[in-house]
Amino acid sequence: MKRVLVLLAIAPVGCGGNPNGSADGGAPPDAAIDPLCASSPLTKGPWSMRATESAAAVFWETREQPACVAIAITPEAGGAETIVPGVATMTTVQTGYPSDRPTVPPDLDGTFYVNRVDLSGLPAGSCFSYRVRATAPSDVTDGSGEARGRLCTAKPAGQPFKFFAIGDTNPILGHTQGTLDHTLVEKPEMLLHMGDLHYYSSTETWAYWFIHMRTMLDAGPFFPAVGNHDGFQAFDTPTDYADYTDRLFHAPSLDGVTSDDSSWYRLQWGG
Repeated sequence: MKRVLVLLAIAPVGCGGNPNGSADGGAPPDAAIDPLCASSPLTKGPWSMRATESAAAVFWETREQPACVAIAITPEAGGAETIVPGVATMTTVQTGYPSDRPTVPPDLDGTFYVNRVDLSGLPAGSCFSYRVRATAPSDVTDGSGEARGRLCTAKPAGQPFKFFAIGDTNPILGHTQGTLDHTLVEKPEMLLHMGDLHYYSSTETWAYWFIHMRTMLDAGPFFPAVGNHDGFQAFDTPTDYADYTDRLFHAPSLDGVTSDDSSWYRLQWGG
């Protein structure tokens, strides 16, 4: 069952070198040269989480260890693009999931890198576009190897805001995309997911899910809840929670998370 609710109502972080010029502060580079360095090819993402009134984080997954982790971010209200560096963390997927359907890529086990760029010093109630470059295109990027997204910071207390809420996303059944097309045009400032992000029981892999949920993940900061298909019950595979829900969506908000329990968090937005 699909459930949807839509309610209507930087200071940049530095990186090595000069984002508007050469590494030694000299003349700007040729316009044809993109100053954003390239990650290894993306396998999932990007998406944003951990948004507050002044901070957020952008994530994506790669199979290979990247030589570079960085995003370029630009205020939607106008302003210069800023390049912000990040970190890559090696992770392990324990359980693979095969696919016998040519349109559904399998989920592979083994080593993957979760890449994260932390943003701080952002103005409250502001939205930004960001982009990630890769050394080669993939199913989650455009033909040049670039992927783009949007994030917003929380509104201050008392200010109205827009949010998007959905549950039981199962794009392989053909119903989810129409819901997204109908609602995301309102440009919500954050995305709430009520759980059951993905279903192996409908032969849908996580690789397929990330390809077909791009429009949702691109739209704003993502705050998912843990449903029974995402949790500890080994509903679909014995390690589904560790391999995907916790590995990729660990602590969507840092508020309320403790060192021994990351399965819940507290979200505050707009006061």
